[in-house]
Formats: sequence, C-alpha cells, structure tokens
Amino acid sequence: MKDSENAVDIKLIFQFFMCCLVAIVFLSSTYLEFSDYAQFQHKLKNKNWVQKTMEITPQMEIEIFHYRNHQSKIIFKENQQEIFSKSCNGQLELICKYIENHEIQIISLNFYTFLDKNTNNYNEFLLNTIAFKDKQGQLQTFPYMTDAPNSPQYIAEIKTEFRSFFIFAFLKHLIFAIMFLGFNLSFNVFKKSTIKLINNLIITTFSLSFISFVIRYFLL
Repeated sequence: MKDSENAVDIKLIFQFFMCCLVAIVFLSSTYLEFSDYAQFQHKLKNKNWVQKTMEITPQMEIEIFHYRNHQSKIIFKENQQEIFSKSCNGQLELICKYIENHEIQIISLNFYTFLDKNTNNYNEFLLNTIAFKDKQGQLQTFPYMTDAPNSPQYIAEIKTEFRSFFIFAFLKHLIFAIMFLGFNLSFNVFKKSTIKLINNLIITTFSLSFISFVIRYFLL
C-alpha cells in the first residue's frame, strides 16, 4: 500500500516539475513578447524617423514564398541574399498576387527608418510605399502606411492591435494557475491551513503577474 502511495507521490512530483518547466517557458515567452512591444513603442516615440528609398535593380530578385499553412511572404533578394521580406497578409495580399502573376513591375520601395547612433547604421525598416508600373506602364504608388511611425495616429493603431496579446496572456496565466492549484490539492502532505495559504499565494502571484502587464501597457 505504501509503495503504491509513494509511486503516486513520485508521479505527482514529476508532473509538478514538468508543469513548472512548461509554465516557465510559456510565461517567459509572454514576457519577451511584451518587452519587444515596449521597445518598439519606445522607438516609435523617441527615434528620429526619416524616409529612405530602395530602387529595384536588375540584380535584385523578388520572390513570393508560400508556407504550408497557406500563409505567404514577399522576399527581396540581392545576389541571392535576402535584404527585405514582408508578410503578404492584409494590405499586401493583392500586391503579392499581382507580382506573382507578373501583372505589375516593382520600381522602388520607400521605408521609414532611423539612424542607430551606436552602429551608425540605419535599421528597423518600416515599409511606407511601393512604387510600381501597372499593365499599361503607368507609374503607380501603393501607400502601405498612412501615417509616420512617430505620429500619434500610428502609435495608437499599434497599441490597439496589441490588445489581442492580453487575451492569450490571460489564458496562459489562468491555465497555469488552475494547474498549480490542482497539484497543490493533490498533495496530501500539507495541512488544510497550509494548502489554503499556498492556494492564496498561487492566485496572488499569477494575478499580479497579469496585472503588471496591464499597468505597463497603459504606462507606455
């Protein structure tokens, strides 16, 4: 009887540690995702954004790459090296189809970018417009961005789009909180008062973790 109880306890302990490992991985990815967003918001507000144009030369290649999940992206290459890529979702979906069907000819890409003072290089290229020739040979411009990156309108738009992050963050916190509460109730080595204390600690920890994201979001 004791052997079977010990076996059950060992199994629970193993499952508990595996749950801890999975929680650390998933919640760490959540923190990293939010940190990337916070850094991007900081760049939008504080960097000196300028426009740069990249002419499409004969040495450059434009490729539409399709993934197995039916997603696709447009890739610009020079000397077989990728220099820029962008998902074909949303606004670019139609442009990607035109390019793949050879209905338009891309002439140039215009970007918003900023000069990194540490490296003295331009980075964080944001696609602004695409200049192309249509079937009739007329020069057209596709406006991918309607506002500058540091404009209040663009910053507010990015902030609104990021709200979906909180749905997944809340679900992750809720699921792992329930799992840890379940493990705590499964262990028979603690007194009822101790179990209650641990449950309160679990609920408080996961609640504060999620609330911290909300507070940091509104402070950005």
